[in-house]
Amino acid sequence: MPETRAESSPRRELERRFLRSCLKIRRQAGELFALTPGRVQDMLDTLLMSRMLGEQSLFRTEYAPLYRELHSEDESAPMEAFRRLAEPHFREFNISLHSECAPPPDSLGPEILSLGHEQGVLALETPCGESSRKRSGSFYTPMPLARHLCLQAMEQFPPERPWSLVCDPAAGGGVFLVTMLHLLMDRETTREKACLDVLDQLHGVDLDPRAVRLCRARLLLNALALGLPPGALPEAARALRQNIRLGDSLLEEQGYPGFSWGSAFPRREGQGFDLLLGNPPFLRIQRISAKHRTLYRERFASARGKFDAANCFVELGLRLLAPGGVLAFVLPGRLLTTAHGQSLLELLQREARIFLKQDISPESDTAISEHNFESASYACLLGLRREDRTTAENGRGATVRTSGKSRETMPLGRVCESIFQGVISGGDRMLILQDLGKGEHGLCRVYSKHLDEHILLEQEVTRPLLKGTDVARYEPLCPRHLALYPYAPKQGAPLLGESWLRENTPHAWEYLCRVRQTLERRGTPRMRYKSWYAWWCPRSPLDFSRAKVLVRALALRPACTHDPGLEQNGGYLFTGGGNAGSYGLIPRADILGQGPEGGLFLLALCNSRLLEELVRERAPVFRGGYRSHGRRYIADMPVALPQSGEKRALAKLAARALETDVSECHEIEEELDERVRKLYE
Repeated sequence: MPETRAESSPRRELERRFLRSCLKIRRQAGELFALTPGRVQDMLDTLLMSRMLGEQSLFRTEYAPLYRELHSEDESAPMEAFRRLAEPHFREFNISLHSECAPPPDSLGPEILSLGHEQGVLALETPCGESSRKRSGSFYTPMPLARHLCLQAMEQFPPERPWSLVCDPAAGGGVFLVTMLHLLMDRETTREKACLDVLDQLHGVDLDPRAVRLCRARLLLNALALGLPPGALPEAARALRQNIRLGDSLLEEQGYPGFSWGSAFPRREGQGFDLLLGNPPFLRIQRISAKHRTLYRERFASARGKFDAANCFVELGLRLLAPGGVLAFVLPGRLLTTAHGQSLLELLQREARIFLKQDISPESDTAISEHNFESASYACLLGLRREDRTTAENGRGATVRTSGKSRETMPLGRVCESIFQGVISGGDRMLILQDLGKGEHGLCRVYSKHLDEHILLEQEVTRPLLKGTDVARYEPLCPRHLALYPYAPKQGAPLLGESWLRENTPHAWEYLCRVRQTLERRGTPRMRYKSWYAWWCPRSPLDFSRAKVLVRALALRPACTHDPGLEQNGGYLFTGGGNAGSYGLIPRADILGQGPEGGLFLLALCNSRLLEELVRERAPVFRGGYRSHGRRYIADMPVALPQSGEKRALAKLAARALETDVSECHEIEEELDERVRKLYE
C-alpha cells in the first residue's frame, strides 16, 4: 500500500535536505574546478556509491561494471580534492546500500543517484531561463507512487497466465524498473540465479544518456541489496547493457536517428511485452519542435490537434503490448478529458479495456496524493489491458438533461462570433505595469516591478489591462494594471516602429531601452518574437474594444462578467494563455440581436449551473479544486435559443446582478438559475 502523508513527510524532508547539500557541493565544485554540472554530478555519484559499497570498492575488480556506468571520458577531474570538498556536507547523512522499496527511515541509498539527476542536474536553468526538466517534460516519480501503480498492474494478470517481459519506454532514473525488480524478487527463493533472471526480464529506453547510465547503476545496486553476489556483477551488467538502451522510443526508423524496437529487443519480435510501465514526458505541443510534430503526426493516429507527447506514448504502448498485456502509466490529468485527447480515447475504446483511471491531485481522496509531481498540470494514473473491442464501454459524454426536445439549441461556439484568448506578453514584469493614476502633462504614472520604480508613459501606447483575478462573477470591471502595448489600433495589430516610438512616445521608448536586455532574452529557437519589444500574442485590438462576456479561465465555478466595450468605458485588454487569464465571448448579432441584451443573456447562461455541470464533467482539476473554463470545455455548451421576452428577462436580471453588491446577489442568482432551468424545459 502507498505511504500515508504522515509516514512520507520525514522521508521527503530527508531527501530535500540531501538535495540542498548536493546543490551547495555543485556550486562550490563548479567554481573551484571549472567543471560542468554533469561532470560534477558524475563525481558526486561516484563518491556516493563508494559510501554505499565501502571505500575499497573503488579498487575491486568485481565492482568495476558499476563504476563504469558513472564515469565519463574525462578522467582528469581532481577526485581527491572533490572528496575533501564534499565529505563535510554528507556527515549528517547515513548513506548505505539497502532495498529502495523498504528503506530504513533515516538512511539514504541507491535512490539518491537518480534523485540528484532528476531534481538536481535536470532542474538547472538553461540560458533560455527554463530547466532541462521543464523543457523535456520530465518529472520525478516518488517510489510509493511507482509501487502503487506496479501493484495495480500486476493484479490484472490471472495466476494461470505466464508473463515475463517488462518495459519502461521512458525509463528516466529507473524507478519503475527498480520497483518491478523488488516485486518480482519477492516471489523468488533462490536469490542469485533469480536476480539475474529478473534483471534479464526488465527493459527500458530513454533519450538522456546520463539517465540510462544511472538506471543501470541503480538496478545493479538494488540487485546487490537483494542478494546478488559482487562476483555476478559483470554478467548482470552485460544483461542491462542489452536491455536498458539509449534512444527515442517514439521515432522508430523514420529517416531520423531514432530507435528500432525490433533490433534492440529481438526477443519481443512477434511476441510483445507483457507489461509496460512508466511516467512518459508531460510535453505539450508548444514544447515539441516543428520537426518532431510532423514526425509524430505521420506515425501516430492520436497526434492530432494540440496533442501531448503522452498521447504518442500510450499509442506506442498499445503497439508494443502482447495480446492481453497491461499498460500502466502516470499521465497528464487532462489527457483523456480534452478535445485533443479524443482521438486517443477512440483508439482505446477499440483496442483496450481501462481498469484504472485515478486522479492523484492533492485535492483527490487517494492516499497517494502526497506523492504528486511538481508539474503545473495535474496527473492521473491510467491502467489498461490490450483487447480488441467493438463497443465503446469507456466513452465519455456530457449531456444536458432536458424534459423535451421542443426547444432549439445551438452550441455556444456557434452562438458566438468569436471565443478568443487574451494577450500574452512573454515578459509580464516589463510590459504589464501597475496603474498609479494620472501623472503630470497627461502622462500615465505606473510602477515597474522589473525596475522597482515609478515611471511615466504616454497614453498612446498604454491600455488598461485585466488579469485573471480581476474577472469575477457578476463583478464590474476595474483594471489595476496598464499594458505597454506598442500596437496601432487596427485589425491585425500592426507593431509600431522604433522610429515612431522614439519620436512620439519618448518616455515609453526610454523605458523600453532600459529593459531591452531582458526583453531580448525572451523566447527560444522555436519561439521567435517579431521584435525585441513585441508581445508574443498581441491579438487584435479591435476585438478587445467590442462588447463581450469575459470568462475567467481557471475558477472554482463559472466566474463571468460583462465588458460593455470601448464606447461604454470598457474595451479593456485582458491576459490569456491556456488556463491563464480569461476568454472573451462576442455574441452573434444575427442570433442574439443587436445591443447589450444579447451579451447579458449570454452572461446569465455562462454563470449558470448548466455551465458549471458541463465543466465538472469535462475539465481537469487543478490545485485547490480549480477547473479550466477554456474554449475547449465550454464551446459545446448547448444554448437554448430564447424568445424575445425570455431573453429580455434574463438580460435584466443579469444587469441587476452586475449592479448589486456581491454579498447581496444570492437571491438574484437563484432566480437566474431557475429561469435558465425553465429555458431548457
